[in-house]
Amino acid sequence: MSAFQSLAPRPPANLETVHNILGSLVARYRQEEVLTAMRLIPARDAKFRPVPTWVTSALAEAYQAKGIGELYSHQAATAELVTNGKNVVVVTPTASGKTLCYNLPVLNAVLENADTRALYLFPTKALAQDQLAELQDLAKRLDDSFGVFTCDGDTPSDARKAIRERGALVPLSLIARLLLPIEYGR
Repeated sequence: MSAFQSLAPRPPANLETVHNILGSLVARYRQEEVLTAMRLIPARDAKFRPVPTWVTSALAEAYQAKGIGELYSHQAATAELVTNGKNVVVVTPTASGKTLCYNLPVLNAVLENADTRALYLFPTKALAQDQLAELQDLAKRLDDSFGVFTCDGDTPSDARKAIRERGALVPLSLIARLLLPIEYGR
């Protein structure tokens, strides 16, 4: 098969196709001793919990309007830990709801106290922009009751000053943080 043919559209993969691909990867990497283990973890039903009672009604309604009326168990557990001042690490697959784990307690704190500030650090500018869009959507649903701004290498200095003064939530890429110090609270 030529490189061009391998780029041609293919029918959607089914479970058998996935197993075949994994099998060929395992065979290839075992010969080179790169792959050390492979485990198949079967799918399981999601476990849900109600939105915690400490969440403001406005925030609960904003999430409900987005179609989120209950939380996955890992979201509820993480939000409780963060609200209680604990440090946590959440490691789950892509699109599994990690954002809500930290946004829920942070947004709730901002809504309860307008002086609350949060600086979010993301490894890439693209991820910071994705998170900015999510936060801006929630801010609109909450009548723009808090400011959400991003800061990166393209942010003009006068805008950075306004962000320091009015930004409750500031998603920032790590590279921007290293290259563009923000003196928060100054």
